[in-house]
Amino acid sequence: MFNIDLNNDKVVHKKALGRGLDVLIPEKEKRRGFVNIEIEKIIPNALQPRKNFAPDELSNLAASIKEKGVLQPIIVRSKGSKYELVVGERRYRAVKSLGLSVIPAIIKELSDRDMLEMALIENIQREDLDAIEKAEGFLKLMNDFGLTHDELARHVGQSRTSVTNTLRLLKLPHRIKKGISYKKINMSQARTLLGLKSEHEQIQMYERILENPLNVRDLEEMVSDIQITLDPKSVTRKKRKKDPQLGLLEDELREIWGTKIVVRGNNKKGRIEIHYYSLDDLDRILKQLKRLSP
Repeated sequence: MFNIDLNNDKVVHKKALGRGLDVLIPEKEKRRGFVNIEIEKIIPNALQPRKNFAPDELSNLAASIKEKGVLQPIIVRSKGSKYELVVGERRYRAVKSLGLSVIPAIIKELSDRDMLEMALIENIQREDLDAIEKAEGFLKLMNDFGLTHDELARHVGQSRTSVTNTLRLLKLPHRIKKGISYKKINMSQARTLLGLKSEHEQIQMYERILENPLNVRDLEEMVSDIQITLDPKSVTRKKRKKDPQLGLLEDELREIWGTKIVVRGNNKKGRIEIHYYSLDDLDRILKQLKRLSP
C-alpha cells in the first residue's frame, strides 16, 4: 500500500501490491521499488482502450485515496522529458482531482504494442471496459500488429471464442454499439441481433428490446421468425411449444460453442443447428468439432 500524506505529498511504502496488478509486474520490477512522479509530468495514454470514466466512480476513488492513500502505483513509460501513462488512469485522474502533486509509479520500457496489451489486460481483469471498448482495443491490436484471432486470444488471456464474439459486435450499427456501452442491452442480446441481415432490421429489433426486455432465447426465436420465409409447414412448426428440456440443452450448448444453437425434435429424434456468422467463425467451430472426433 502507498499512502500519500495530504500535507506534504510524501509517499510511504507500507505493503506489497494487490493481486490485480501482480500478474503485470515482473518480480525484478517490484524489487527496483517505486518512484514519485510529479503529476504535471504525466501525459495521458493515447492508446487507452477505455473511453468512459463514470464521474461517481472517480469521486468514490478520490475519497478513498484521500482517506487511505494510493493502494497501487500506476505504470508509466518515458516519453522525452515526461512520462506516458500506461496503466492506472482512474488513479491518476482521482489523484489529480485532489490537487496532489505526486503519484507513486513504476517506470517501464515498453513498445506501443506492449503498452496497449498491458492497458487492455489491466482493464479486462478489473472488468472496467465495456464490450465495445474491448472490441475496439482488440481490433487495434490486430490491425496495428498483424495478430490473428488465436494470437490475440493468447496475448490478452481470453479464449478464441470470446475474442471472436467480441469483435463481431463492431459490425452492429453505431446506435446499437452505443446502447451496449451504456448497458441498455447485454452482449448476448447484441450477438443475437447480428443474425439479422440489414441494419434497419437490427435497429428495429433493438428498439423493441428497449421497449420490452427479452431474454436471449425469446429474442433468438423472434430473429428466426424474421429470417425464415414463412410457409404453412414452418408456421406450424413455429407454433409448437418447445420442450423445456430442449431449451435447457440449447442454453448449455450455446455456452460451450459460443454461438447460436437450435435444437429441433422430440424425445425420439431431431437435429441440432449450429449457426456461424463468418468464415472465421465457421473455421473455429470446425476445429472444435475435430477435437471431439475419436
